[in-house]
Amino acid sequence: MKYFTTTNMEVLTMNNEWFAILSLCSSSALGVSEEPPIYAPLRLLDVLEKLLRYGEQEHITTDVRFLELADIITEKKILCMSDESDFQSLLQEVAFFLLDIMQN
Repeated sequence: MKYFTTTNMEVLTMNNEWFAILSLCSSSALGVSEEPPIYAPLRLLDVLEKLLRYGEQEHITTDVRFLELADIITEKKILCMSDESDFQSLLQEVAFFLLDIMQN
């Protein structure tokens, strides 16, 4: 995987997921200023979902609850397009689920 080269043409590589997360963060920061306000939390959920999966993939954690939370996000994030109050409930559910994991 070639992403960058230094001035002396040394190849630097990055994990695909890590690069995708960084790209998502930067493009989201640019994009939300022109999008409806509901898209900002949606983009943050996308980043959270990717970080949760990255943590499992890179063996940062073995707690399956992180993947359960990622699956909840994947399944329900589309609510922002059809039901804003249900989407707001999802945001709360995600925050409390993550808090519960971290406290136990």
